[in-house]
Amino acid sequence: MRHAVAADLHRCVQLLVSAYAEDPFYRWLFPAEDTRPEALAAWFTRVSTNHLKFGHYYRSEDFSAVATWVPPDVPLNNASDWEEGRRLVASWTDDEHATRVYDAIAARGRSRPGGPSWQLIYVAIADEARGAGLGPSAVAPMLHMFDEQGFAVFYNATNTDNIPLLERVGFERLDPLPILDGPTFQPMYRKPRGGVGSAE
Repeated sequence: MRHAVAADLHRCVQLLVSAYAEDPFYRWLFPAEDTRPEALAAWFTRVSTNHLKFGHYYRSEDFSAVATWVPPDVPLNNASDWEEGRRLVASWTDDEHATRVYDAIAARGRSRPGGPSWQLIYVAIADEARGAGLGPSAVAPMLHMFDEQGFAVFYNATNTDNIPLLERVGFERLDPLPILDGPTFQPMYRKPRGGVGSAE
């Protein structure tokens, strides 16, 4: 895995759209089947542009894997990011749905345990590369660094198909978070393993 740069954005977004098109949360986020690919492209372009600022947006050499992370104590969105995202969702759906979505996102954020921890936001694997062990290898270098530094990691799974992969690399399930008239989030938490220090 290597650092992604702005010039990589288009290909990274293409992979994210493909990987999350059938994810229950993103189907709920943009329910119209005919416009979902375009809506997801707009969504992932916005969030990818934002995540590049954090300096922890990674992709494989052949763009078959993408993983994005947010460091401890760094807010994922500021007030203007939040409102921009809500307006984007409303533009593809309606104001009422956008409000429900962002209420759910806020609840998801509150499920994160206290104490400093990294957050895994997205991990995407190309369809043709699935089953080849690329999922664990896409996150392993960062997890190794977090272990050495004593940091926990948080992730909110939106697709139960991904949970076994996460459990294989040390994540444990927290209490599920059902959303009224929407999907269920599965918060996952990984404690540091054998690090030289502890950030907890």
